[in-house]
Amino acid sequence: EAASSSAGTIAGVHLMFGSFHTWIGGRPVARVSPAPGSLEPGGEGIRLIRRLTDKPVGFKAGYERDGYFYSWMGGVLPAYRKKGIAQALANAQEAWAKKQGYDSIAFKTRNVHKAMLIFALGNGFDIIAVEKKEEVAANRIWLRKAF
Repeated sequence: EAASSSAGTIAGVHLMFGSFHTWIGGRPVARVSPAPGSLEPGGEGIRLIRRLTDKPVGFKAGYERDGYFYSWMGGVLPAYRKKGIAQALANAQEAWAKKQGYDSIAFKTRNVHKAMLIFALGNGFDIIAVEKKEEVAANRIWLRKAF
């Protein structure tokens, strides 16, 4: 019931993590943790949630994939964007990945997500591949940052 009332929100994603973390690639990629802005190991992955007061406003999740760290998903509620939250989450995820011994971090996004592409390029990521789709906006763009 709580998850359905929170569908499409950061809180909804936060609630869902407890129910789907064990089957993504057979790895526990996330676990719910009580501390605001915390980062908690989950097998070979991490999940971070940024809170303001008691409200989750942003998140970032990732896991090991083929020997590198894959930043699987992230987001910030629209009302809280442009406040440094995404940057703080990305920095924390990158620091954790370096500490774990990864030599790079990678992710993919769709061509339609221009803000994400600009964010990634501004943070030192390189475009390493493009998966072409029927519509140009749907092209998947792979980015990687070497440490």
